[in-house]
Amino acid sequence: MIESSPGLHGECVAFTGTLASMTHQRAAEYVVDHGGETMSHVSARTTMLVIGEEGWPLESDGRPSQKLAKAIEFVRDGADIRVLGESDWLRLIGEGERDADIRRTYTPAMLSQLLGIPVGVIRRWERLGLIRPVKRVCRLPYFDYQEVTGVRRLAELLTAGVSHNELETSLLAIRDAIGTVDCPLAQLDILVQDAHVVYRDSRGLVQPVTGQRLFEFDPPDDDCPEDANDIHPLPGVLDRDNQPETGMSPAQWFAEACRLAEHNDQLEAAASACRRCLKALDFRDRSSLVMEPDDRGFGRADAPQPGIVNFHLAELLYRMGNLEGAVERYHVAIECDPGHVEAWTLLGCVLIEIQQFDTAEDALNTALALHPDCPDAHFHLASLLDRVDRQQEAVTHWKQYLEFDVRGPWAENARQRLDAATTDNGD
Repeated sequence: MIESSPGLHGECVAFTGTLASMTHQRAAEYVVDHGGETMSHVSARTTMLVIGEEGWPLESDGRPSQKLAKAIEFVRDGADIRVLGESDWLRLIGEGERDADIRRTYTPAMLSQLLGIPVGVIRRWERLGLIRPVKRVCRLPYFDYQEVTGVRRLAELLTAGVSHNELETSLLAIRDAIGTVDCPLAQLDILVQDAHVVYRDSRGLVQPVTGQRLFEFDPPDDDCPEDANDIHPLPGVLDRDNQPETGMSPAQWFAEACRLAEHNDQLEAAASACRRCLKALDFRDRSSLVMEPDDRGFGRADAPQPGIVNFHLAELLYRMGNLEGAVERYHVAIECDPGHVEAWTLLGCVLIEIQQFDTAEDALNTALALHPDCPDAHFHLASLLDRVDRQQEAVTHWKQYLEFDVRGPWAENARQRLDAATTDNGD
């Protein structure tokens, strides 16, 4: 048995929510090893409740988890129950280094694999301000895992029909129990506002997030102006036939492309909007290529840079199955912005698919020359080297990838590949 921690000796510990650092079973073993007792539910004997930090401890109806609600009730009645976040509990038992696993940052591609969220959704959440990169390196954004899982949970509950008021009440109750949740409250407001943004086409109202058509009990008279409180159109983006208006700004064309890209049956229209954006930017004006953009790839008058538009167009062409077209557009994006590490990485991925292995290796090595700690590039280069029977070279990149990811499917793949390489070598 591990020497008992003074912080757990005599404690009766329960867990709620999904733990980000380990399974509930392993956490229970830690409690016992440190002299405490684990409980499957919260009762008058409970002295500590640990809240997992993968998402928020909310039930399917949007209310706080039953264990948390019970603990709050006992505390109000005078019980001495400590409610701790997972990170605080890890430090209490001397496992603070595991907190680094919880606080790891992830690229959009890594999060997509880890959480089953399309990359486009992650990019959209960033555009809405729901999530903010912890850092950017050569245009590649890194996001806090907890922030993304929290947004995902709130979005799931709103989609399931849980009301804004119910979720707000629940988050306030969690704040009273474990501290501030001001950021999730702000995220909730953004999600709710976005869910109620609609536009009108010739057949009625459409919810742009899901593409769902909305039923109007009292359609407005064509001769009467619409009530601004009943409908929030996307200004300057759509005409009455659900077609983009002419004379739009580059930023409006790009916004339209991003909106359409969220629907698999609108990819052609999204690609067309990207091309219209490039035309509006006047791609022939080479001065636009050297204008210093901000971290998002936007420049003068909040207009997207040609490199960013071509990057999105390449992704659209890839989703449409036009791999050769995607390669061409990634090259254009790189021409516009040679330091765009994500463009180099994705170019390498597409080249692997069309079996241009040497060129793919060059692209991925260029990405790593720009950003030596780029996890995506390490993973895909390792996969490529493994595919062409250069396993020992791949091992280096599998190991480097695992320095950045310990829990996702890519990490599991890397561990399996390393085990296979060790077995092949007879070690």
